[in-house]
Amino acid sequence: MMYIYSLFFLSLGLSVFSIYDIRYRRVPNLVSFVLIVLGLIVHFFLGFGQSLNYLEIVLIILFLFIIQYMGAIGGADTKAIIFSVFLVQTTIANIAILLTLIVVFILVELGVKKPPIIPIYQGILTLFCCIYT
Repeated sequence: MMYIYSLFFLSLGLSVFSIYDIRYRRVPNLVSFVLIVLGLIVHFFLGFGQSLNYLEIVLIILFLFIIQYMGAIGGADTKAIIFSVFLVQTTIANIAILLTLIVVFILVELGVKKPPIIPIYQGILTLFCCIYT
């Protein structure tokens, strides 16, 4: 039952990120901050705090900032993935991040300029969450 609530907030938050990213090509910091804080609140309210692996989350965030610095993803993509890491188990988030990067790199190789990363990530993450639960 907890995963249904988590999936609801995950879909809602990533949809907001996707709308801003597709429409304006940027996500305001206030929107990102509110959604990340909401993710943390939902995370601890639903009791995921016991299973949280802080080291994995820190490593994921560090990895995201490194690939953002390299120019592979944008700031909105980084914020959206950080938001989602608090709402799903880190192993699911890790798999979804890697698959998203693979899909995006394939799209770039096929000639798609600036593929929308957040909707791709949202679809892959939702698929994995539905399979897992």
